Amino acid sequence: MNGPGQAFLDFWRRVDPDAEIKAIPHQFKEMVEHAFSTTDGSEADFSWSQRHYNVKVTPVIQTDLQKTAGVLIVLQDVTNERQLDIIRGDFITNVSHDLRTPLQMIKGYSEAIIDNIAESNDEKIEMAQIILDETTEMNKMVNNLLDLSRMQAGYVDLNRQNVDLAAFFNHLSGRFENSFKEAAIQFTYELADGIKTCPFDEEKMNQVFYNLIDNAVRYSGEIGTRRQKFIHITVRLDDMLDKVVFEISDNGIGIQAESLPFIFERFYKNDKSRTYSKQKGTGIGLSIVKTIVEAHDGEIEAHSEPGVGTTFLVRFPFQAG
Repeated sequence: MNGPGQAFLDFWRRVDPDAEIKAIPHQFKEMVEHAFSTTDGSEADFSWSQRHYNVKVTPVIQTDLQKTAGVLIVLQDVTNERQLDIIRGDFITNVSHDLRTPLQMIKGYSEAIIDNIAESNDEKIEMAQIILDETTEMNKMVNNLLDLSRMQAGYVDLNRQNVDLAAFFNHLSGRFENSFKEAAIQFTYELADGIKTCPFDEEKMNQVFYNLIDNAVRYSGEIGTRRQKFIHITVRLDDMLDKVVFEISDNGIGIQAESLPFIFERFYKNDKSRTYSKQKGTGIGLSIVKTIVEAHDGEIEAHSEPGVGTTFLVRFPFQAG
């Protein structure tokens, strides 16, 4: 038995309450017995505690006696592959829904204007505004898909400049002013002493923090479920790592532990774990965030606890001056 095989058995013994009285999983036993009785191999997929495995059992034939002398069990952990298959399937569903809904609204309101269903000019203006809003959202989704495709193909042009962080976050706060009011969220930021600017591409870093703040707003929970909902950003220097750290924290509904390893994957949506399926989006926002951060030689990680909140840590190499 090699190392990965032993690692699987150790994992299986932790998650199977009956493992102490078994040498191998009972699914394997049935496949081994089949190999001995028929000299035929077999293949099957099994799951334990949200891990997925492909198992192949091949009989070792004793040629002179034409019988099975032993078996070879090949085990492959396919959890990531299965998760990516699910993500791809969810993406198609999400895009179909996010395109169909606004298209139906655009069609309906356009017909209402053409057929003079709207009785007043104000009603026509209101319908036209809805059409404009929906097309703007569709255009933003398409642009995000194109941006991600270009970035992950290596086409990331950075215009690094020393950006005034107070002005940067004040501008971001202004973009979310109405959202903060509607969701009753208190937004604050804090810059550590000596950190007033940071060299990065301001336009692309706007995408990073816009996505992170937008996620925090959308998953902040219903009004009244927190004494005071907040989104707080701190910027500090990690002297040991010689990095500038941006910490974006909220006290929203949080992310399930099993979802955390996948939130930066393209097209992954965490709506199932957050139980907020009404939220729009194709699941590419955090993938764009990660791509831009890494293009700046940075790194990003997330920590979360359901019902408590989420914190994103973004680190960039510190450059004095």
